[in-house]
Amino acid sequence: MNPESNARDAALRQALVDTVNSSTAANGTPRSTRSRLPFSWRSVSLIAAVAVASATTGAVSASVISNSEPYPANVTASLAASVARPNAVALGQAVYVQSDGTETVQLGEMPEGATNLAVRNSCTEAGNVTIELDGEWVGSFGCDAASSGPGSGGGTFTVNSEGPHILTFTSQRGSSYEAWIAWVQEPPVPSLGAQQKSDLADGTVTRDEYVGAFNRFAGCLAGAGFFTTAPDFDAAVLEYSIPAEAVTSGADELCYVSQFGEVDAAWQIQNEGSAP
Repeated sequence: MNPESNARDAALRQALVDTVNSSTAANGTPRSTRSRLPFSWRSVSLIAAVAVASATTGAVSASVISNSEPYPANVTASLAASVARPNAVALGQAVYVQSDGTETVQLGEMPEGATNLAVRNSCTEAGNVTIELDGEWVGSFGCDAASSGPGSGGGTFTVNSEGPHILTFTSQRGSSYEAWIAWVQEPPVPSLGAQQKSDLADGTVTRDEYVGAFNRFAGCLAGAGFFTTAPDFDAAVLEYSIPAEAVTSGADELCYVSQFGEVDAAWQIQNEGSAP
């Protein structure tokens, strides 16, 4: 074993754990329904940090290989997969990139079973970076100041064309950056429950339908062993918290999407501008 490598890995693992500890509220993960509208590319906060800390203990597909020095293969894969949906599995080759200019990553063919390409990113010097997949612009990220430690942003891309695939990063305004890249297999998206479909059928969500959908969501979580804090039911938009473990286990996504998600979004749009 290389003592220097062991020390670096231990320091990285501790940094990830410290990120989780510094981001976690005393009683769980504060969750505002206002932050839960649909998204694609997003910043990563506690959800990702918890997933990464768990994954560094070995919860990554054994098939992962990497050219990701100075990071161990499982850490690179975990950092990339942390921006995907809960319980995503990294497949194939995980890649780490650090550059201050244009960097091209030869991704090859999408591995069998993969559903998306996950990219986690960070700026080591302030600026903007554009991302192209197979020569087409797919996104960008930027920072007003340099970041420390693993990236705090990222997301997943759907890849529909035949491979091999090429990912290109180009820095703007003198930015330098890091990225952690991996193919991932995400679990199927939960389907809407019958009652939620009924609530949405007429195009309008009533207060009773909104509160009822929240109660079904809370009941679903309770059935999985997790509990929300009690919201103020007199508020226009319900605010609540859930345990971090409900997110990383996938129970939050299953219950939210199937029982509450679209009713919640429709209600918030109807009541945009209302005080919580």
